[in-house]
Amino acid sequence: MAASSSPISNQADRFAVNDYSAAVTRSNHARGSHRYLVSQSILDADLIINLPKWKSHAKAGLTCALKNLVGINGDKAYLPHFRRGAPKWGGDEYSDRNRWLYWLQTTLREGVQKRSRLAYTVLKPGWEILKRVRGIETRMENREAAPKHFYAAGGAWHGNQTIWRMIYDLNLVVQCVDAAGKLHPTPQRRYFSIVDGLISGEGNGPLQPLPRQTGCLAVGDDPFAIDAALSWFMGFDPRKIPVLSNRAQYLGPEWGDFDLEQLKVEVDGVPLRLFDSELNFRFAPAPGWRGHIERS
Repeated sequence: MAASSSPISNQADRFAVNDYSAAVTRSNHARGSHRYLVSQSILDADLIINLPKWKSHAKAGLTCALKNLVGINGDKAYLPHFRRGAPKWGGDEYSDRNRWLYWLQTTLREGVQKRSRLAYTVLKPGWEILKRVRGIETRMENREAAPKHFYAAGGAWHGNQTIWRMIYDLNLVVQCVDAAGKLHPTPQRRYFSIVDGLISGEGNGPLQPLPRQTGCLAVGDDPFAIDAALSWFMGFDPRKIPVLSNRAQYLGPEWGDFDLEQLKVEVDGVPLRLFDSELNFRFAPAPGWRGHIERS
């Protein structure tokens, strides 16, 4: 099907997701053909109620309504999360800074860990020594001080220009693909989202989030509007987050069709323009996004 992934399909040989078969990822994506393994129960539904947890996300910037639909896919290997390598090499797996270090670790991990547990066990202490020498951190322990030299590989940084396209594809499936798997120009089912922000997650989500008591629920029928509003309330600028700033490239109808600066929201029953809202939880971004998405 035509998909948001198509503009980078000439780099499908670089598509990957950590710990899953790159051969499966690449074999299902090529120019003019993008295949996902979607649950039939999703396609049979007349109504989808999306129930995401509100948190920051290492690869996408944030997880709310849009990113949560990755869950409709039944095999993670079908989901391009990044393109192998640094930007100077044509990829977006990690930044150009320290790219040789990232390349070395990734190559050893992919080439050794999956093939020989013994070899991986022998080599791993060397990686631990290198981390200590270079001051590399792999955990974010508190919101106030993200490690300066955080290990931000695997697409976990602000330069990832692959994952938002995959997210758009899956939202297009939910919105416009019928029960037989055929893509239509019009919506095939109703959609509504309820975002759980009673206890949210900040920092290095989704696997290492730090809990925040935000006490919020967000509801709506346009996932782009929901995520734009929640990113603003997090203290992030939606114009700086690719999954939101590229919404004009979404191929489905209606969703995302708004002027961000005039977007209206309702907070505690009070209607107002999003950018006029003073609500700001000042979420700590994921380490690979710190300094790049915060509101001015």
